[in-house]
Amino acid sequence: MILAALDLGSNSFHLLVALTDGISELSKVGSHKEVLRLGSVVQLHGQLTDDAFQNALGCVQRSAAEQT
Repeated sequence: MILAALDLGSNSFHLLVALTDGISELSKVGSHKEVLRLGSVVQLHGQLTDDAFQNALGCVQRSAAEQT
């Protein structure tokens, strides 16, 4: 079975893809990380700007595309 975990943080997004036997073994098969600095955008503007939001969505799309 293949599992994926997506960590969406205020500074970076990180995708980890692993192969598991379903019981105890995990083997990393791929990953993708981008620094977005969304927290600093929110600190400056009080919320995500449209550009920051689109950049975040693009990051998720690139992460998924890289793993397929």
